[in-house]
Amino acid sequence: MDLNKLKRLCYLYSPKPTTLIFLQDSSIITTQNNGKDATINLGLKTPYTYTNHLSQEGYQMFLEGLLFFEIARLTFTDDRVFKQVIQEANHAKIQTQKVAKAFLNKKIDRSYLEEVLFDYIKKQNIAPLLFAIEQGAIENALGQKIPSSFYSIMFVRKAKIIHALEPQYQLNNLTCLADKVILEMMLLCTYGYRFKLENGIIYLPHYFAKDFQKLKQLAIDGRLKTSNTIERLQITYQIINYFSDIFKTTVFELIDTIQKTKQFSNLGSSLFSSMNEIAVSFSHSKQNTSNESTPPKYHFDLSDEEYQRIESLENQEDRALSHQILKELNQRENFCKEKQEEVKAQNILNDTSYRKKIFFSPFQAATPSKYGVIAKNSKTECINQARKFALLLKREIMYASKNQTKHRLEYGTQLDYSHLYNATLDGRIFKKDIRGQKKDLIISILVDNSESMNGQKIINAMKGCFELAYVMQTLNIPFTIYGHKALGHERIQMTKIIDFKESTKRNLLDRIFEMYASGLTYEHLALQEVLYELSLQKRHKKGFVFVLSDGDTHGIHQIHNLTQIYKNKKDIDIIGIGIQTKQIVETYPNHIYVQNLEQLPEILIQKLKEIAF
Repeated sequence: MDLNKLKRLCYLYSPKPTTLIFLQDSSIITTQNNGKDATINLGLKTPYTYTNHLSQEGYQMFLEGLLFFEIARLTFTDDRVFKQVIQEANHAKIQTQKVAKAFLNKKIDRSYLEEVLFDYIKKQNIAPLLFAIEQGAIENALGQKIPSSFYSIMFVRKAKIIHALEPQYQLNNLTCLADKVILEMMLLCTYGYRFKLENGIIYLPHYFAKDFQKLKQLAIDGRLKTSNTIERLQITYQIINYFSDIFKTTVFELIDTIQKTKQFSNLGSSLFSSMNEIAVSFSHSKQNTSNESTPPKYHFDLSDEEYQRIESLENQEDRALSHQILKELNQRENFCKEKQEEVKAQNILNDTSYRKKIFFSPFQAATPSKYGVIAKNSKTECINQARKFALLLKREIMYASKNQTKHRLEYGTQLDYSHLYNATLDGRIFKKDIRGQKKDLIISILVDNSESMNGQKIINAMKGCFELAYVMQTLNIPFTIYGHKALGHERIQMTKIIDFKESTKRNLLDRIFEMYASGLTYEHLALQEVLYELSLQKRHKKGFVFVLSDGDTHGIHQIHNLTQIYKNKKDIDIIGIGIQTKQIVETYPNHIYVQNLEQLPEILIQKLKEIAF
């Protein structure tokens, strides 16, 4: 969650100096308009009052939408109009309480109570309906003024509408009918995703069959043709007048409630409480006369056919918008993943804490073990194999460094004049120049010396390491050789057998045959140290790390991460080499598995061509 981004948005787009305050354990949003400046209190739990299914980026987008709505209110809403409406509603409530008490004491007749209750219901419903019309108008206006706000605003609006439609009502359920028709009218006025409303708007077309089209036209007028809050209040009055018969039915419900409970309290239901929430939102705002006009989309009267056309167009636009919001969310999530991967990569590259687990043991000449003797007895064979390997590698490096021209291409940008005579036969008269790149390599070789390598595995590893080192010396490629094993839990012993500075000395290669296998395997820690050292040495050269191992190690996931990060950030490739050990395939993304050492040169050259040449 990027709260700093919300502060930046507030600073950039709020029409006046605004302080943004985050309420950690709250789902309340209030805006205090102080005239010259303002304060927005944003409850960080608010998104979860509308939906529980939010990804991290969806949650961030929801908060942005909530913030943009408050900015839209500061920009376009005339607070004085709302304060007047709320004041009239509160006065009607106080008056109704007095009249209801007098009715219970038989001081007034029922007809006067009915008049007072009708006025109370009407004024209580004006505030939430006006707020809905205001919401539709100012959100669309802000979307035009600040296009970047549009997707997050509509994302929130969609969630709110779906949340409002969650209760499943039956047409024969007439309890609180006024609430139901006003709620549906509010959804039409805020608009947003009408194709989601098709199955949710059921009371309005049923009880207002003749006037339903006119109500929809008034909703469009409020959203697209008004320029200020006063104009939207006038439309609110026009809509409210259509509900007189429904309000009369609610009057009878309230009178029954008064007679049964013998008191006037908690009358009405959800929409009355919505009015109270709106009252809280505007209660601390001072009078503000500097609000901008919401730009009306239409400045002229529309015919019935044009209203229907607008509605059809907006239906299509909203379907497309729903797709765009999902696309926007996906882009945000991908960007977030990329940033997370970037941070993770930098953390791994900068992390040196693993070095506390590593201690370096200096190379000490010793008599080769029985496995070292067996490997050393194959030295002549290894040299012959290495010479063949060196010749193949030298050829590939020279080929990659050479400039080339491909003739008689079917498509290209340069004519091949020497083949113009053949144009009428096959039309292939183009050529393409390919610039060669000199490949300066630097190599690190890491050999697993753990207990699991005992026997034929360590013999193969020593022979393979000798051949690789001999090739590097033949081609004057700098290299280093490390052996590693773990002594106890993640305590890594590393032995530098040959250093970069002494890699040209042929007589030092016999050190390779003095390796012996013992201890445990935490190869990812040894690999990270080798990569770190190579990244300091490579400069502008292409780096490789060859790991001769059986792949039986802890930290396979870390090895995969290191492979990706050092490839992308440091241009260092890691190749795991397993001789008669198939587990290398799972441990290293770039791997070579061979049944015998004679196959290694050809397969390794092919692998190098794939990732380097």
